[in-house]
Amino acid sequence: MLMREANRQEEEARAAARAEAKAAAKAAVKAVKPAVAAKKSTSAAAEAPQSRNRMALAHPAVDALVEEIIRAEDRESLDTATRALDRVLRWGFYVIPHYHSGETRIAVWDKFGYPEPFPAYAMDLDAWWVDSEREAALQRRNRRR
Repeated sequence: MLMREANRQEEEARAAARAEAKAAAKAAVKAVKPAVAAKKSTSAAAEAPQSRNRMALAHPAVDALVEEIIRAEDRESLDTATRALDRVLRWGFYVIPHYHSGETRIAVWDKFGYPEPFPAYAMDLDAWWVDSEREAALQRRNRRR
C-alpha cells in the first residue's frame, strides 16, 4: 500500500513537472517571437533606407515564412517555420552584410596543394590541386579513428 502511494505521488510530481515545462516552453515561444524585427526584414522593407533588410531581399517565399514564424503558437511550429526559412535562405545563397574582417578564413581538408609563396592579396582557389601524398596521409589518419 505504501508503495502504491509513493508511486502515485511520484507520478503526480512528474505530471506537474511536465505541465510546468510545457507552460514555460509556451511562454518562451511568446517571449522570443521576433515579430517586429521579422516584419522589418520582409520585401516591404527591401528598398527602405536604413531598414533591417540590408541585402534588399524581396522574395514571396521568405515573406510567407516570416509570417508563419510570427503566427507560430508553439515551439514546434516556430522551429519548423524557422528551419524552413533557413533552408530557403541557404538555397538562395543570400549573404547578409554584417562586418568586414581583414582576414580570409577558409576550412578545407588538408589534402590540397597550392602555389608558394601564398598570394598576399587574394586566394586563388583555381590554382589549388589535390596533393596525392597529403590525400593518402589524410585517408590513413581517418582509418585510424
